[in-house]
Amino acid sequence: MERRWSQRIPFEADVTVYLQGIPVLSCKSRNIGPEGLLIDTEAGSLPAQRAVEVEISLDEPGQKKRLRIPAYVTRTETGVAMMFTAGDPRTPAAIKELMRHSREEMTG
Repeated sequence: MERRWSQRIPFEADVTVYLQGIPVLSCKSRNIGPEGLLIDTEAGSLPAQRAVEVEISLDEPGQKKRLRIPAYVTRTETGVAMMFTAGDPRTPAAIKELMRHSREEMTG
């Protein structure tokens, strides 16, 4: 059974996954939480237990904003689950912005 320290909320955005700096997958996110992200893609489309970067595109008024966050693929059965990693000092601010954006989407 998977255990999380925090709740995930529905969140749909365009996602590009990078493996060793090369874009390898484009898909949509399904949900997000402070510690991770679930993307909607086929099982096995990414190797488990690998470090990746996820670039999430947000539609802001008049522009498309992209946030790139280091992550670790934790499981690949029903979609691909990723845990954010803290290797980049910009990561906490990017996660905070994504959470704000997802809450705004939920409230309309």
